[in-house]
Amino acid sequence: FYGDTASSNMTWDTSADDLILNDSTLKIDQDDNAMSINIDSEATTANVAYLEVDALTTGSGLVVHSNSSDTNTRYLSYFINDHASATGTRVLYLKQDAAQTAMFVDQGGDGIGIDIDTESTTKAAIRIIDPKTTTGNAVEINDVDGLTTGNALYVASNSSDNSTRNIVKIVNDNASADNAVGLFIQQDGADASIEL
Repeated sequence: FYGDTASSNMTWDTSADDLILNDSTLKIDQDDNAMSINIDSEATTANVAYLEVDALTTGSGLVVHSNSSDTNTRYLSYFINDHASATGTRVLYLKQDAAQTAMFVDQGGDGIGIDIDTESTTKAAIRIIDPKTTTGNAVEINDVDGLTTGNALYVASNSSDNSTRNIVKIVNDNASADNAVGLFIQQDGADASIEL
């Protein structure tokens, strides 16, 4: 099927059993309460969906946009690993080889930027594996100059459990690291550095 331009066409490749769009766009206008795209893949080692975006300059590889005023709990992007035995499955994997931010969250409203509801009992909700940081910071909370009565870091527990546990634990686990400071506080103001 050809458009006004000869190079813009939709071709069924019989040898590969593939539908190919050349210099053309696939647009779906779904007015019914039904799924627009449903992919039932039997792939084992191949990618189910793949975007090649080498020509990008200021655009985006994938955009999911909503301008609805609906206040119901809904997800613009929803990933599910629905089997408890699939322990090797990573729901989201980001790889950034360039010296740039791998994930950027811009929360413009008065809401939580990242919310983690974990049911894990022995695993960390957030873990940083083997950082290569030498002169920088492995974890950094910066420019919280707007604080008035809030906190830059808040760790709370309201459990009645009487077991031996630590709300915050800092470990320097090598006896030869004589110059490693366990906790360093710089307080330039007149108030107490630590208050109990």
